[in-house]
Parts: sequence; structure tokens; C-alpha cells
Amino acid sequence: MTEILITNKYAPLSNEPTEASRKNLRSLLHTYGTETKEPEIIRLAGHLRLASNYTPPELYGLPKVHNPGDPFGPRVSTINSTTSELSWYLKKVFKPLPGKEQFVVKNSETFLNGIRSYHLGTGEILVSYDMKELFPSIPTSDTLDTLCNLLNAETNLLSRTKLNPFSS
Repeated sequence: MTEILITNKYAPLSNEPTEASRKNLRSLLHTYGTETKEPEIIRLAGHLRLASNYTPPELYGLPKVHNPGDPFGPRVSTINSTTSELSWYLKKVFKPLPGKEQFVVKNSETFLNGIRSYHLGTGEILVSYDMKELFPSIPTSDTLDTLCNLLNAETNLLSRTKLNPFSS
């Protein structure tokens, strides 16, 4: 957190961006809703037209008590932001995508139960890595390419949404 505050990585905004963000997102959702007739997208666009109690996302620090000096890990809360409801909708669309089950650990208890039953072979070692700034370091273009490939391979996508990620 301190690094974020003392470096020039981020700068204060000259104006409050929430209203412009709301208008831009509403315009996009209105276009997609008109094109696809997706009820949830139409509802979200309508809600963005009427509601004005949105707040900008908030940056805060979560203590990392397991690290020396108890540093803070940056987190962003998007609760009540212009994109929060759209995020919930997209989560329902993306969550069932294939290929992630073998890499997901629900919580530390699940991890411990799984690791207890795993037996290392001769010459094998178990390694644990601390992922520093994992999400900011993932390239956006690679993420979007992977998401498009998964959506393209998904056979049940139309049961969750009328949105077509491959329309022009």
C-alpha cells in the first residue's frame, strides 16, 4: 500500500468520474440490450438510467499479518459502483465455464484436506509460492483471448445469456 501512495504509479483524479462512467456503461448496455433482447441487460441499462446513487470504487488496504512488518495488500471495493450489478451478471455467465475446476481451491480448509491425502513420490517435493500482485500482473489481452476461447467452446452459453461474444 505504501508503494502505491509514494510512487507515481497512480495520480489523483481531477474530477469525479462516476457520472461519466454511468452514462457510458448505460449507453453500451442499451445498445447490447436492444441488439440481443437480453432481459437482464435491458434491466441493468434501465437501472443505470434512473439511479444516481453510485459511488466510485474505493481503494483500501487489507492487513497481511503473515508478512513481516504487517504490510497492507491493496483491495478495490466496487460495491455500489456503476459496474457492480453488471459484475454479478457476468459472474453468472462466466462461472460455469469449463477448465477451471482442477485449479480452484475454495478455502484453506479445502486445501488442507486435499493436501493431506496427496502422497509425494520418490524425488518429488511440494512447493508453495507467494503470489505478489497476482491480478495486476495478468496481461489483459491474454485474459480476453482465453475468455473468448472458453466462450467459443462453451456449449451451454445460450442457456445463461443471449449475449453473443462473437457478434460484430
